[in-house]
Amino acid sequence: MEEDLSSNPVLLALQRQPDLCERAIKDEWQVIAPTAYSIAVAGITTTFLEAHLLQTVSKGGPGELASIDGKSARRNGEVITTGSGYEDNRTVDVLFEELFYLPGHDQ
Repeated sequence: MEEDLSSNPVLLALQRQPDLCERAIKDEWQVIAPTAYSIAVAGITTTFLEAHLLQTVSKGGPGELASIDGKSARRNGEVITTGSGYEDNRTVDVLFEELFYLPGHDQ
C-alpha cells in the first residue's frame, strides 16, 4: 500500500521541529518513516523521531546504522533490523526509497 509522503505523520512531525529537520537535511540522515496506518499519530514524540533518523556508521561494517540518539540498526538489502538501544528487536522491510527536498532548501 503506497501512501502520499506529504501526508505521512512522521514526516509532518519532523517538519514541525525545524531544528531537528534542519539537522536531518544538513547531515543527510535517512528518515525511516513507517506507514501512517502502522503507527499511532499521538505517539510521535521527539524521542520517536530521533529513533527513526539513521546515519551510516563510518567505522561499522557494511549496512551498520545508528540513530541520532545512539541506537544501532543494520540494513541488509531491503531489510532493516534494530539492534542495541531499541526497546523491541524488529525487522522491517524497506517498501520504497525516495529522495525528496523540502521547499526552501537547496538541492
